[in-house]
Amino acid sequence: MTKKLRNTDTAAANQKRSQNADEFAESIRDELNKIERVNNYKFQSLSDRVLALNHLNIKTRRGGDWTKTQLSRVLKRLKAINQEEI
Repeated sequence: MTKKLRNTDTAAANQKRSQNADEFAESIRDELNKIERVNNYKFQSLSDRVLALNHLNIKTRRGGDWTKTQLSRVLKRLKAINQEEI
């Protein structure tokens, strides 16, 4: 019986996972911007954003409801993406 070797080169998989997370973060930013634009409303807090996402049934990446911590991490990722583009 031949032992199957495990692929230990995870760089490509990590890069794809990071790319997917960036794309998801950008989609959430777009949703939040759309909510502000459609309702002619400017969010005042992180809690407002979380309430809006949950009220509109926009789920997290894993399909759950939003918390302030989760949204904070997504917004932090967006900030990092924008810093890289400069």
